[in-house]
Amino acid sequence: DMVLRKQAVELYVSILGNPPNRMPRVLVETLAWVLGEYGYLSSTMTLDYIIDSMCTLLQSGNTAKLGGGAATTRRLVLSAIMKMVAQYGSCPAAAAKCIDEYTKSQDPDTQRRCLEFMAMLTTAPYLLGEVFPIDASLEDVEVDVGLSFMNGLVAEAVSNGARPYQKPDDDDDDDVYGGGAAAAGASAFKMTPYEKPSEKTYGQGQMHGLGSTSMGPTGAANVALPPGGAMNAHGGGGVTPMPVAQPANDGLTLRSTANVWGKKPAAPAPMAPATNSFAATTNSFANSNTINSPTSNGGYGGSS
Repeated sequence: DMVLRKQAVELYVSILGNPPNRMPRVLVETLAWVLGEYGYLSSTMTLDYIIDSMCTLLQSGNTAKLGGGAATTRRLVLSAIMKMVAQYGSCPAAAAKCIDEYTKSQDPDTQRRCLEFMAMLTTAPYLLGEVFPIDASLEDVEVDVGLSFMNGLVAEAVSNGARPYQKPDDDDDDDVYGGGAAAAGASAFKMTPYEKPSEKTYGQGQMHGLGSTSMGPTGAANVALPPGGAMNAHGGGGVTPMPVAQPANDGLTLRSTANVWGKKPAAPAPMAPATNSFAATTNSFANSNTINSPTSNGGYGGSS
């Protein structure tokens, strides 16, 4: 296994020393993982030089060299740099600059990793070996389901007056999915269907418009009344009639105005005076009666 690891490291170190202009994404990610785990095994390139070359690759601006420059690929390269810094025992200037720049990354995961690493590097550098152990990629992680490592902290908090932990009461979901009372047969929902109506009751409240012969209980048309419109001016039921809008005689007159923005319109034809046929008929009837009237010859007291 160790011989295979050294051969893989030397192969990827040679690629990193002279990277092609375009590399597949899977090649960049494999290179970053192998050198991050076993870069210290290289005999042709020192570890600090590998770190500088990885930073140069990440900051080159050529996304083709980074397999497209995806956020996941950049995170793997950054993680490899952090692992090699822990193996090297100190942080080179190129690595510190690169990680500091990515603390302002738009990718939340990348930003969080870099911020945590910088905080650890400046406040607790002795933890780097525990957080990034050497050759620990195949170690099984033991999961403590009961969180027994928290017992001391919890006991100290309780002794200082904190309330002990109490398991919350079971809610409805726990009863349904955990075999509670609801699962045993008692349900909080009523599943009994409604009874069918005994007779046809729909359509009895149908509304009619004005002028309909169907009258309401007050003698008015069976229509919906507006608020305050239940009684009209005569005290009867129904809707109070609204006055009919008459055309305004004092409207805006645009007939004689000048058109200042375009071609002047043609002058309108003069309107003929309106003829009152009823008045003409009345005048002719009056004239015919005047001839036969007693006053047409000077009245009753006129000369013969």
